[in-house]
Parts: sequence; structure tokens; C-alpha cells
Amino acid sequence: MKIFVIICAAGTGERFNNNTSPKQFLNLNNKSVLEHSIDKFLNSSLIDRIIIASNPDHNIHLNAIKERYIDTNKIDIIQGGNTRIESVFNCLRHIEKSNPDFVFVHDAARPNFHTKLIKELVEAIEGFDCAIPVSRISDTIKKINNSTINTLDRS
Repeated sequence: MKIFVIICAAGTGERFNNNTSPKQFLNLNNKSVLEHSIDKFLNSSLIDRIIIASNPDHNIHLNAIKERYIDTNKIDIIQGGNTRIESVFNCLRHIEKSNPDFVFVHDAARPNFHTKLIKELVEAIEGFDCAIPVSRISDTIKKINNSTINTLDRS
């Protein structure tokens, strides 16, 4: 089974409101947030190729990442689009001739997934066209409606 990963990293992080860089390039334990996701996928024997949807305005950040992974021939960095949908579409067009069996789509700003999730997704897609990971919520979620605050059921 040939599995590719698209990492959406073209976003500007407007809601994050950081003046130095988009959140996928912030330093987290001596690596960018994006590199944490790249490393998890690179270290999985189940993943054949990683395609990163980038933003040309982020070249200053991407150059360091390209340098770090230059010896890896499993990564392509291509130009994303103006929206996440356009970025994924550009990546799908880029890998179309490679004909992967499955494509995982991952948000670069979400590096805190356990690597066992990769294996679980591969097992979940057996016999199906797609799979979507779902995690139990352990945090308390509050919903504010006018002046009323309600705690939502986590189940």
C-alpha cells in the first residue's frame, strides 16, 4: 500500500496573531512546529512520501527546513493555494501520476498527535475509501450563550 501525506503549511495564522511568523514555523523544543509533524511521518515506515503545501511568503522559514531535510528524498515542497482546499488540490495534482493508494491530509500547526495514530489510520482504511481520526475530548468545553455559560458533555 502506497501512502502519501499532504501537510498543509501555507496558512498565515491570522487568528494566532503572532507578528514574527506563522504558527507552523514557531520554535517548539528546538524545532519548528512543522518539523515535529514532518519527523513523525518520516519516522513511520508506513508513509512513502510527504508533500508540503507552502506559501511563497514563507520562504525564509522553508529554506531552513529544506536544508535540514535535503538528504531526504521523501519530501516535496510545492506552492499551496489561497485556501486550504486549493492547497490540498495543488498537492493532489502534484502526486496524481504517482498514484498513491491513500493520502493523509494533515495540518502543519497540529504536531501533537501520537505516532500510533498513523498505524491506526492505515488499519482503519482497510476495505474503505477513507478514514477520519476522531479523538475523545479530555478538556472541558464551555459554551457561552448571551450571559449563560454551560459545560458541554465531552462524550
